Amino acid sequence: MTTIFLTKTNCTNCGKQSTFERLDRVYAVKTPEIVSAILDWDFFKFSCHNCNHMVLIDYPTVVVDEEQKTIIQYCADGNVDVLSMQICSLISEGVNLSEYRIRVVSDIESFVEKVQIVSAGYDDRAIELMKYMNSPFEDGDIQFNYEHMIFTKVGHESYTKVMGIQVCRAKTRGAFSFSKSVFILRIVCSFSISWLHCSS
Repeated sequence: MTTIFLTKTNCTNCGKQSTFERLDRVYAVKTPEIVSAILDWDFFKFSCHNCNHMVLIDYPTVVVDEEQKTIIQYCADGNVDVLSMQICSLISEGVNLSEYRIRVVSDIESFVEKVQIVSAGYDDRAIELMKYMNSPFEDGDIQFNYEHMIFTKVGHESYTKVMGIQVCRAKTRGAFSFSKSVFILRIVCSFSISWLHCSS
């Protein structure tokens, strides 16, 4: 089941201590509202109870999608011990790992992206392939290279858009900001939609 832990944290603005709800495991089918919070970028947000200052609190978590048979592990520093503990906790709850695809991500935007792809019923391998195929070959084009492309659903399912987003990663678990993309790359591939819905 989805597990919630209460963690105390000090506000970076006023210094007052507040309680923050940390969700170490999320079961997508049983708690769709939490999945919506992830997709809306609200999952890691915390507002101080004293001054209402909002920050992102970055912590490891795992999403289990029972319908799509996918597990998405998130750990910012890729700590093997933390990732192993996440898997052990799922095994102890009776999750049969042989039935699931497991994805590991180490940054928040990739975590949100993976959850969005899986929630939409798409195959993330096809998405990654499309991103790679449509990334520029010039080494100097940093803004729109493969590492900076993020999948997002826009409009009808007759095509897919991949969006380049620049993200400032805060090392201090403080507030973050991202700029809107100046460029949206429209991918119209005859094979893409069938790949998006293919099974593992």
